[in-house]
Amino acid sequence: MKVRNLEGTSDLNCKCENWLQHWVDYGGYKLPQLCPVKNCREKPVLGAHVQKTDLSDQTVYIVPLCDSHNKTDVVLDLYETTLVLADKRKTCDKPVKLLVPKKPDNR
Repeated sequence: MKVRNLEGTSDLNCKCENWLQHWVDYGGYKLPQLCPVKNCREKPVLGAHVQKTDLSDQTVYIVPLCDSHNKTDVVLDLYETTLVLADKRKTCDKPVKLLVPKKPDNR
């Protein structure tokens, strides 16, 4: 899968501890041991904002990357990895429905 790291996103934040934690929380996986960029042997340290290079998908995703790959704007060729939505309205800023238990029927 090919993605491009988006520039100018370092000031963006979410309710999670950081974007890497956002990826863990909403991806449902443990943090990978290695950066998912093919042939990279570094540890992922940041949750990077990326877009697929396929122009039909303009969605912004979070993917764990090492520091050096997070600082580049070239196309990154990833091993199979989970892309997590960066859209906070659909993830960490999504309103939580509180479930109120029904009162017992005391007839």
